[in-house]
Amino acid sequence: MSRVHRPRVKLSLRLSQLVDQLHSGWPVWDLCCDHGLVGQRALAEGEFPFVHFVDKSVPVVDRLISETELRYATQVERGELRISRADILEMELPKERANLVVAGVGARLICRFIDRLSSQCNLVLVLSPNKNPQEVLDKLVQSGWQVAGQTAVTESGRERWIFKAVSNHHFTEGG
Repeated sequence: MSRVHRPRVKLSLRLSQLVDQLHSGWPVWDLCCDHGLVGQRALAEGEFPFVHFVDKSVPVVDRLISETELRYATQVERGELRISRADILEMELPKERANLVVAGVGARLICRFIDRLSSQCNLVLVLSPNKNPQEVLDKLVQSGWQVAGQTAVTESGRERWIFKAVSNHHFTEGG
């Protein structure tokens, strides 16, 4: 069996904390992915069967495609990664269990995204708004998600919050 080359991906403390919250063995959807660093780290770790990068920006998606075709050629060949240009408020959602990461965008967008989801589905949400974290926390609770973790990370002199939320189904099925 040939060894898969997994490039090292350096991350800030906050982005590393995002990856640390992911449920191993489940696909990762790196939403509003920008540079795709969280998804790239997930690919490099090899603990996740599939990574889906999603961003609505054409330049971001084009850059990711050109970077990943070379850097992750084996994973591309195996169908372990996908890149889509889509708005998270309109995109097709995963039909099976998955980790959904949304970071570096506003709380209102994240709250509108949460409104699209059912807390009864088998999902892990890893969320890090760029401001107004209390709005996201309140929306998770109001929507029936179980907040499994809250972490504050100081980055560039700003306190940034990371929330991990799991669906009720995740707990009842033993995830």
